[in-house]
Amino acid sequence: MIELNFFTLIISMLSAGLAGFGGSAGAIAVMRDFAFMNYWVGQTEYLNMMSFAQHNPYVAPMYMAAYIGSKLGPLGAVAAVAALLLPGIVLFVLVMLLGKKFMGDGRFEYPIKYMNLAAIALLVSVMYMNAEILFGMEPISAFIMASIACFLSFKLEINPGLIVLCGGVIGFLFPAM
Repeated sequence: MIELNFFTLIISMLSAGLAGFGGSAGAIAVMRDFAFMNYWVGQTEYLNMMSFAQHNPYVAPMYMAAYIGSKLGPLGAVAAVAALLLPGIVLFVLVMLLGKKFMGDGRFEYPIKYMNLAAIALLVSVMYMNAEILFGMEPISAFIMASIACFLSFKLEINPGLIVLCGGVIGFLFPAM
């Protein structure tokens, strides 16, 4: 058990912030591990904290960090949230600076241009692997639908998010029988 003090709080929140750069699920998992391993919160307290965090706007890890940090007082809550956000801010600024530096360089623009294709490829793989469970259809049907979505995104340059949104609306209006 590691005693909760400002140093351990900040190190654990920096770790959670780094893990959560791509999404809050990573940060939540790291914070949960630190909180349980060090007995900073119990199971019931964690579930109550998580329930509160999920039913409020903004990002759940911020509420969780503030809650854990508040065990050290108001300054602890502020320090925990600041440490959680710091890695994301630093990484975002670095990505923006690199983007500005290399804009116009074909080697940098090439991956950015085809990022929509990568997003659709990920959706295709999920649909293909889970077609029967998610949609009640044969994997080949899901593959054909995903291929059409890929074509719409890649060739006609339609945003993949818009394709997913339209697919959801169509699925709601015309459910499979």
